[in-house]
Amino acid sequence: MNRYLMSLLLLLTVVAISLAPVAINAKPNTQFATGGLIIGLSEPGTANCIGGTPSGWFFPPCSLGTKLTIWRNFVGPHGLDNVTGGAAPFLPETWVVRGSCNLDENLTGPCWGTFEGDALGGKWEGTLNGKLDFTRFGGYLNFVGHGSGGGVEGLHMKLEAAMEDAGDPAAPMPFTARVYKIEE
Repeated sequence: MNRYLMSLLLLLTVVAISLAPVAINAKPNTQFATGGLIIGLSEPGTANCIGGTPSGWFFPPCSLGTKLTIWRNFVGPHGLDNVTGGAAPFLPETWVVRGSCNLDENLTGPCWGTFEGDALGGKWEGTLNGKLDFTRFGGYLNFVGHGSGGGVEGLHMKLEAAMEDAGDPAAPMPFTARVYKIEE
């Protein structure tokens, strides 16, 4: 009986320890929002045009038919449009994005960077990554950030935007966002 009780106690301890990270990472009071992400470009950055030449245009940065565009340090205001839901007040209307992309000859490829935006007297900062198609105007972007100051102090945010082949560079990319605080 003693051995049985000892085994049960050991099993319960292992289960409690394995569940501890779940409790630490729980996201109570999560607020959600939906809307449209509008991608903008205010500074073209630099482009290395493999199999092509710099276009001299804001976009695309390389001549048509370029085999690989290594595009770095562009800056763009990304706007949020028609935002609804409980997390809406926490999301700024405009993000400043500093990014880079590696684009194939069809202007499609992985993109990544950083973002920041002011909201509720505080500031969001974070990273983004995804894959964009600048010919058919589709793809996806994932933003992950943390808030500091004001009404976003100690909060975390995840925003996921995706759209297939909009055909219109001005079309907002639908997104879903979550704003939450990790309880300790």
